[in-house]
Amino acid sequence: MYLIDLVCFDDLSVKQCRIETEEAKDEFLVHCLFDERAVIGIGDSMFTAFQKLMDQLYSMHYGMNCQGAKQNAMQSAMAYASDKIYLLTLGQQAMKKDLVSMFEPVELTMYCRSDEQLEYAQQWLASL
Repeated sequence: MYLIDLVCFDDLSVKQCRIETEEAKDEFLVHCLFDERAVIGIGDSMFTAFQKLMDQLYSMHYGMNCQGAKQNAMQSAMAYASDKIYLLTLGQQAMKKDLVSMFEPVELTMYCRSDEQLEYAQQWLASL
């Protein structure tokens, strides 16, 4: 269980949300109860499931204040079953020092969707 602050895009109010993770068969679930509504992300890796949850919250006008919601967040394929991600820097190889938990709290001022993270990861690969 992880506690994450969610920021409303409309009025910048903050609500705390309890996020749960589960592994079932060959998929991962990352879910929360928010405004009396179950919000669930399902994916073949923990980060993919996280991104689906993040995208749903984004469509509800909320951003997540955690490392995994940063535009430069990417998970190594070998870490698919963990909460570990890399924070990428263009032109630099990802190093152990860049490894963090996707649920680690951080205050963000900009929020993105998973397609923007994927685009950044592609730019990062091209920059190496």
